[in-house]
Amino acid sequence: MKCESCGAPLEQGMERCPYCGTLVPVDEKVLEAREQRERKRKLESLPQMKFVPGAMVVLLYVVTFGLYAVYWYAMRMKDLNNLNADSENKNFKVPAWLVAIFAIAYLAVFMLGGDSSTEPEVNEFQDLFNIALGVVIVASGWLAFKIRAILQNYAAKYLDKAVAVQSIAPSGVLLSLFGAAYLQTQINKMIGMEILAPKI
Repeated sequence: MKCESCGAPLEQGMERCPYCGTLVPVDEKVLEAREQRERKRKLESLPQMKFVPGAMVVLLYVVTFGLYAVYWYAMRMKDLNNLNADSENKNFKVPAWLVAIFAIAYLAVFMLGGDSSTEPEVNEFQDLFNIALGVVIVASGWLAFKIRAILQNYAAKYLDKAVAVQSIAPSGVLLSLFGAAYLQTQINKMIGMEILAPKI
């Protein structure tokens, strides 16, 4: 290759002529290969989270009668805590005790099964069921909103804070109703935005 301006010989990969400083035209294939390398390097440096297609999440919820939520919170806890490992703020960590309480209460609800009968002798465990159900609702909401804060705080490293809040799990209603399923769709979105890397 020769410089188009001064005719000096150029080596492969040079961006400017060392003699006159003229920009060297870049071959499209070389430019594309360079961008691919940069993208791969960026993705390798990002924290990894599991990608689960939305339809698969719904199927898992239905097949397991909602027990997938317990599994989801337990399996994602470590990865979620790693997202903000450099943060001293404990608000950006998922406490293991909260996941354990949610799991125990959910299993209690699942095992006790609720009987809507008004006669106390028909279902002596109705009070336990009601307490466990209350704990499930509170713990599930607490976990969901805490994880949303973790995801938004992490996204704010790459996006403006206001943009992160408006684009990552913006709906409190969907978060309250669908918890882990909604959060997984937001993790999938963050993987698509290339601020998280897919975990293989």
